[in-house]
Amino acid sequence: MRKLFFFTILLLANISVYSQGNVGYINGEIIDSSVKTDTVIFFGGQISEQYYEMKNIRSEVLFGKYKVKSSFKEPVMFRMVLSSDKNKMIWRAGRYFLDNSTKIIKSDLKNTECVSVDGSTNAEYQKIFIPFIFQKIGTYSCVKRDMEVIEEGKQLQFDSLVYLYVKKYPNSYVALWELVNRFTRFGHSTLREKTLYSFSDKIKKGEIWHKLRDEFNVIAIKEGVVFPSPMVMDTAYVEKRLSIPIAKLTLVDFWFSRCKPCLEAYVELKKLQDKYRSKGFNIVSISTDKASERGLLQKRIIDYGLDWTHFLDENGTITKKLLIKNFPTTFLLDSDSNVIKRDISIDDLAKLLKEKFDDN
Repeated sequence: MRKLFFFTILLLANISVYSQGNVGYINGEIIDSSVKTDTVIFFGGQISEQYYEMKNIRSEVLFGKYKVKSSFKEPVMFRMVLSSDKNKMIWRAGRYFLDNSTKIIKSDLKNTECVSVDGSTNAEYQKIFIPFIFQKIGTYSCVKRDMEVIEEGKQLQFDSLVYLYVKKYPNSYVALWELVNRFTRFGHSTLREKTLYSFSDKIKKGEIWHKLRDEFNVIAIKEGVVFPSPMVMDTAYVEKRLSIPIAKLTLVDFWFSRCKPCLEAYVELKKLQDKYRSKGFNIVSISTDKASERGLLQKRIIDYGLDWTHFLDENGTITKKLLIKNFPTTFLLDSDSNVIKRDISIDDLAKLLKEKFDDN
């Protein structure tokens, strides 16, 4: 009850802030004595710039201090990186929820998830959202980057918890941005779409929700929908339309020849293919390698014994249009090429194949 009351107070504060149309400044501090001069950059990470009115916020750091302009129609979620991080990391761990009530940001470079940001939206994230998530999972430590691990992981448990959170707090911009991030990284799922439409009318009137809904509407790969048939190349480098061989279950796998997690997964996928091929399980791999990697691609196929159907989406042109940004990405299809599940784990796939082919 106390949390619900606290959330209501935060919401009223948000409404007050955004009705005023405030334009102000946020005072920032880098908590690291070694940082004398640098440039701090706030941006969306993998999230499309279309979601941001202020896309990349940059500010010069002098003796660990900086200042950024704050003028937001709706609360935003940023990632942070320093110019000196170039070629070292894409962004630092930790989320920055900013709104027009935000006045202070403190970044601990040694414990980057231990972000200190004032303002009502970040207060919700720290005091309501994180405890809600971890009461179902276990103890939370920002030093161990526990939130980064679960927010950026493929585990569907986090999606389920976000859905439950939205059902309880339908006015939450924190949950909306988490959904934007999950959709950006892992695409459509029935649960994510269900979460989208569980937000309040207030949230649904905003630009962020509308842009996310539009992306849900146009994405080509959806659960329960026939897998698309784009133009790709076969192993002879002849352009043709993607076709899925007839099978009871097919795993479509997007990868590239230098993808270490992809190659590691093939060891177990090869075992499953060998065991269940005759019973109706099939794999189709789509590589996104560059033209210069054709030789390595063929070598990988031979060395790993990947004796199933292969296609090449050279330079990943089609893959990008399908909003696939992480590798490996897999889609499990039924006998009619309808998408059953995205990114099924090896363990869950093995269990499903056993239930379907061994236990019947």
